[in-house]
Amino acid sequence: MKLENKGDLLMDLGYQWVEAHKKIVDYLSKHKNDQKHLIELLKKADIKNGLEDEDENAKIPLEVMEPFTFLRLFYKYRGNAHHHLNKISEDIGFQKIEKEPKGVPTTNPMSAWVFPFVKDREGYEIELLNKLFEEVLKNDIKEDTFNKVLKIRGVAIGKLTEALYLANPEKYFPYDGPTKKYLNENFGIAISRNDCKSYMELLEEINERIPDKKYYEISYDAWHYTQKKTKKILTDEKGKNLDDIKNVIDLKETLNEYEIDYNKENNYWWLNSNPSIWSVDELNIGQEVNYETINERGNKRRIYKHFESAKVGDLVFAYESSPTKKIKGLYKISKELENNKLTFKLIKKYKNMLSYEELKNIKELENSEPMKNNQGSLFKLTKEEFEIINEIIEERNSEQKSKLPYDFNTDTDTPFISKTKFFNIIEMLKRKKNIILQGPPGVGKTFIAKKIAYQMMGEKNNENIEMIQFHQSYSYEDFIQGYRPTEDGGFNLNNGVFYEFCEKAKGFPEEKFFFIIDEINRGNMSKIFGELMMLIEADKRGTENKIKLTYSDNYFYIPENLHIIGTMNTADRSLAIVDYALRRRFAFIDIEPNFGDKFIDFLINEKGLERKFIEDKIIQKIYHLNSEIENDNNLGKDYKIGHSYFCTYNPTSNNHKEKWLKEVYEYEISPLLEEMWFDDLEKCREEKRKLLEGLDQQ
Repeated sequence: MKLENKGDLLMDLGYQWVEAHKKIVDYLSKHKNDQKHLIELLKKADIKNGLEDEDENAKIPLEVMEPFTFLRLFYKYRGNAHHHLNKISEDIGFQKIEKEPKGVPTTNPMSAWVFPFVKDREGYEIELLNKLFEEVLKNDIKEDTFNKVLKIRGVAIGKLTEALYLANPEKYFPYDGPTKKYLNENFGIAISRNDCKSYMELLEEINERIPDKKYYEISYDAWHYTQKKTKKILTDEKGKNLDDIKNVIDLKETLNEYEIDYNKENNYWWLNSNPSIWSVDELNIGQEVNYETINERGNKRRIYKHFESAKVGDLVFAYESSPTKKIKGLYKISKELENNKLTFKLIKKYKNMLSYEELKNIKELENSEPMKNNQGSLFKLTKEEFEIINEIIEERNSEQKSKLPYDFNTDTDTPFISKTKFFNIIEMLKRKKNIILQGPPGVGKTFIAKKIAYQMMGEKNNENIEMIQFHQSYSYEDFIQGYRPTEDGGFNLNNGVFYEFCEKAKGFPEEKFFFIIDEINRGNMSKIFGELMMLIEADKRGTENKIKLTYSDNYFYIPENLHIIGTMNTADRSLAIVDYALRRRFAFIDIEPNFGDKFIDFLINEKGLERKFIEDKIIQKIYHLNSEIENDNNLGKDYKIGHSYFCTYNPTSNNHKEKWLKEVYEYEISPLLEEMWFDDLEKCREEKRKLLEGLDQQ
């Protein structure tokens, strides 16, 4: 190949690893059963971490290995892979790699293995992975093998396809966070299900849509695309256009600013900040902040030499101290120390944050400055420590990059309610901030709740949705904040699920967030919400309404971009009546059974059932039954049978429709009737007989 210029040469050297991997894979095919030898080879490559197993009691030396994990361990720490590979080049027989590999996904240090710890292994994993490796060598992956590997503990489609790619980058493509986003946003390519058939269809579509590039080139393009794509917000909080040219220029510069070059001699840092004084949530991407290196008493902050050593371009994790105790963003130092001020520019916010407690459990970080003593402001991180934290948090946030647009008007799988009612509910939620969808079981309340969230966001973004279910034992400590025992016999103040979700929403005020509470009236709501009963009101949101919490002196508020959707089963007699104080803060919307045209069209078009079967065997019978229930003085409309019971037919697995319907009537609906008419067994038997009539002989 003729290389036209130095840029082409560098590009070519970036893919030297492809030929090296061919040699490594050939070597592994001959030595895969000599697991101790492979482990020794990894040690020779200076792979220091990831070679300890865990049993029920302690860490133990690793004694098993297979080809996929062997390959993945070289890519745990970006920037050093070619050095590690080159240490075994003579043993395996490949030419030394001159440049860090391009287009190779970085392995998450927390889950590098394709098999679990010995305490969790079931004994079949290594043999199964070796079988898959043999099929990769033959380029003949069996669907059964692929899908069985997906069921190994800790293995998902991203990890598996990354492993296949490392074994044969010319035949298999890594379908992970960056590539998902790149393929979807640029080519409309997305996988339908996480299984072998869908993955093979994905490969065919990539080959058809992007025929002029190798998989490793596409993988590199995807990485480059996701690194450079930073969301620009060009309107202020009131929605007015920004006419300040400097702001626009700063935002454009930020687009290309976050691309970590591990070959550049940067320093890496960890900055502690008190959220009551300086919070990442209040900063926009590209915004600069000055950090005072002299405290309020006029003294230099701890380890002052760190502030003096910080240089322009250094990367800094933005860690918020109590009560948050999480890494919430990434800064780049934009101005060095001057007049006792160090200037940081925010270049990234993390929606899924990383807690201090999680980091304390990572062996490779136990000797890092912030883990040994977190009292202080600016801590030095080694390059390796920074890479470990960065890869974990990037992996955690990779899913938010792959989102599909959503519009109720074009959705083929919509709830069985009218378009008018659906959009009326949305308008109510925008105004009230809190709604409860109430109705009998089986009317799709939770399904509707998620569709409402998708419509208001304009995309299927589950990162901005949190769903929980209340129950009688649910408490304020679970929901907001409370003390929990620790292993050493003490107690830690832990934040609850709602508190954590509010913190996530605060960091992205331009986005909408939705907290869905299933079976909301199963819990003692006054006890669970506590002082937040006031803050959930639409006109009590925002920082100006912040209050102190029961267990903490820190102030807390609910952001304006957070919406609460509750669902309530009106047929459950065990539930307490919703108290007036809470009822006043929610809008209650009735969701009723709907066996109309949308229901019929769904069963015909999506389930393959015939209209006559639907009308005679389902609609007529359920209309009659619901009429009996509604007219019963002891029951009423809240106990009617919902349509969701009849949306479960699968023509593939339930090919006998009469048998399926009989099972629905006999094992799902009949028990409800027995509970409704527990004091009128004759009535119960009669209604059950009518449901099963015409199906008994099937």
